[in-house]
Parts: sequence; C-alpha cells; structure tokens
Amino acid sequence: MSKHARQRNVGRNLLLAALAVVARLRDVRRPARHQRAETVSCRPGLAAQAVVAARWAARSDLAMRRLRELIDRVTAGATHLGWPVLQLAAATAIALPVVLVPDAVTVGDPAAARTVDVAALRNDYASFVRGLVGEPSGDQAAIAPGERPQVVEDDGGEANAQPAADPGGDPASGGEDPGQPSQPELRLRISPYLFLGGSKIPEAGMVMTRTGITSFTLAFVLSDGGCAPAWGGYRPLSGDAAGVVRQIQAAGGEVVVSFGGWSGHKLGEHCATPGALAAAYQRVIDAYGLRAIDVDIEASELTDPAAQDRVLRALGMVEAANPGLTTIVTMPVTADGLNSWGLRMVRRAVELRVPVDVWTIMPFVLGLPGADMGRLTIRAAEHTHDQLARYHPDAYRMLGISSMNGDTGAGETVTQADFREIRDYVHRHGLARFTFWAVNRDRPCLDRGFQPCSGVPQTPWQFTDILNGIPPNP
Repeated sequence: MSKHARQRNVGRNLLLAALAVVARLRDVRRPARHQRAETVSCRPGLAAQAVVAARWAARSDLAMRRLRELIDRVTAGATHLGWPVLQLAAATAIALPVVLVPDAVTVGDPAAARTVDVAALRNDYASFVRGLVGEPSGDQAAIAPGERPQVVEDDGGEANAQPAADPGGDPASGGEDPGQPSQPELRLRISPYLFLGGSKIPEAGMVMTRTGITSFTLAFVLSDGGCAPAWGGYRPLSGDAAGVVRQIQAAGGEVVVSFGGWSGHKLGEHCATPGALAAAYQRVIDAYGLRAIDVDIEASELTDPAAQDRVLRALGMVEAANPGLTTIVTMPVTADGLNSWGLRMVRRAVELRVPVDVWTIMPFVLGLPGADMGRLTIRAAEHTHDQLARYHPDAYRMLGISSMNGDTGAGETVTQADFREIRDYVHRHGLARFTFWAVNRDRPCLDRGFQPCSGVPQTPWQFTDILNGIPPNP
C-alpha cells in the first residue's frame, strides 16, 4: 500500500471513530440547529460506514488533517478545552467501546435499527468535542434576554411582532449585554466568496477537490427593484445559482449566501419594513436550506440609519424563526477600525437586542497604497476588536476578516505571505471567520482579458489553499 493510500486509510478510520462517537452523543445532546436536518435509517453496525462512505471517502485526507490538528493543538495547550491530551484520549477510548461494541453485537437485528442524523454527523464536530469533555455547546448558551419577534407577515406587509425591549443603558457603562452568540463551526468560519456573476465562474466541486475547502459564500443576492430577492438583482433563485448550491451540497459542502455588496439595489433599502425584508431573507434561506447568511452592508445602505435598523430588525426576526442560524454582518473598515457608521451598526444591534454572530471587516482599499497589508489587516482587526469589546466580553470570537487576494486595485497588494500572516492571527486569537474576495480571482493572470485573476504570481487556488490551513477551533 502506498504512503498516500495509507494516509487515506488512517484518515478514514479516524473519522469513522469520531463520527461514531458523535452518533451516540447526539442522542442526548442533539443541537437545536439540527432539529430539521436530513435523516437516514441505518442498522447500528453499519451506520457510520453508510453515512461516511458517500460523503467523506473522497476527502479523508482533509478529515485526517483536521483530527490531527485538534490533537496537536491539545498537545500544545493551544485550546480552550482545558484537557491535556491524555485525558482527551482516555475519554475517547472509554466512549468508543460503548458505541462500537453494542453496535457490533446487534448487527443484523432489524429491531435495532435507529435513525442517524446525517447533518449532525457531518457538521457537529465542534459540539462533539465540547460534549466529550463536558463543556456546554454554543446551542446551550443563552442567546439574548427577552423575546424576539417571529417572521409573520400581515396583509399590510408589516411583521406581527412585539417590539424589542429597551437595552437599559450603554453596555460600555454598565448596560445589559444582549448575549454572546456562539462561534460558527469550522466550515462556516472558512468560507471564501464565490461571485456568481460575470464570466469564467470557477467550478465549485473542482475547487473543493483541489483545496479541501468545504464551504463557499455565494454573492450577491440583491433586490429585483422591489422587495423580491434575485441574484445580481435579476437572476431567479431557481436558476444557475441553484445548480451551484446543489453541487456544493452534494459534495458534502456548506453554502452561505451573501446579501448586498458594494453596488446594485439592496434589499435593505427597497423593502419597506423589517418584516418584508425578513420575508425576503427567509425565501433564500428556504430555497437552499441555509444554516448561515451574510449581509454585506456597504455604501448607501450602510450610511442610511433607517436601512441599518431595518436590516438589524429583519435579522432578529429570521434568527427567531430559524434556531441555530448563523448571522454574519460584513462591513468596510479603516486602518483604525470601524468608522462612525460601522460603530452605529454594532451599537444598534445591542440596543435592538439582535445577537449578530459575526462582525466581519473588509481591510482593503484603505487609502494606504504600498502598505504592508498583513500588518495593516491585523492593525484594523485589533482596533475593531477593541471597539466590539465595549459591548461583548469575548470579542475575538465574534470578529471576522474578509481580505482580498492579490492586487486590490487601490495600490495595495495582499500577497500569499500576507495571507499566511493573517491566517496565523485568526488561528492565534480564535476569530470567528476568515474569508476573502474572491475564489474567482484565485488564479494566475495568464490573460487578464480572459478571466478574473489575482494580479500576483501564484498557482491556481493558492490563496484558497492557504485559507483552508486553519485548524479547528472548537
């Protein structure tokens, strides 16, 4: 057997063992976000194999790498779990016989068949580790005090909802914190943008195979001129984009849909009420079975207080209607952190009691041509962290970075070395998200007129591969 084949075999076996433990633990610790997940019925002894064979056989190297990275992090003490590696190994050794031995002796017994939650096996790695060592998962943590409205439209387009309670003061001076949202799992944390407009769109399945990436943020859903969502403002949800979503999901991947962006008609400006905007978001969530959405709020949508509040109230409504949904807000930034409009957005989220999970900054086009973009990105992130920390005690775990690979078009160049520096910073501080604009540009410029490209010497998908080098951070 070749070295590569042995690695694949070890990886597959490690993953089977981990998923077998997840399968048993989820019976008593099933995350709320998987309540409506897809299910399959399998006999106990074959459950893990039946699930994994179809979804993980082609990516066992990636699984092995992630499991080994967790072990390495525990060994080095670089983990919040608080368990040394021997204790973690012992807990696993105790759990595995409980899972595997009863399953082995009941193989072939039709009465012993059980339902295995495929999505829980595939997606709940972080909660599995927390459950193994006895830490509460993010789903068990409080999200926000008070009630949040449901997305229910009346005939007039307004949402039937109770208004949010007053926050009771400025959190910076002792007011109440609206809660500490849980950090997204790994595949949502590492989710580069894939732009579905223009030409020469990369084939997502091929990029997944080449890089091991398991999630994409698809951009952008805009207004069709009214309050209906459409790709780029004119393409239907059921068109080519749906095919891209199906391809990613069929390969075991995850999709985040991004609303907004720099240009075009924004839903936050064209929907008249928070309820109508929430209904537009919900249409997209339902169309693709999403577990995360990104609102990229820029330009006139960001600088309009009414649009800001409309977006935030709508996010609160869809979070209430979709337990476990990860909400991401992406905003421009300066080298010194969020500007006054970005700060207003964060403050209003607290005042309206909308628990945004991730605040992502875009540290490029900063007006400093020729600057060291690795250091400048970290500087902007640190200033933003300090701003978020006025309202949230664990601000790093709510902070995300959306960079731009290569030439930004503003006299800046984000190199591969910059990407590695940013990646290490993200890992070191446990940031909630690292993404970039865009996979479409992640290739060498053989002919600038032929396809989008980065503008720097590189191999195809090199920035995506660097991005995917972040180990799990449960």
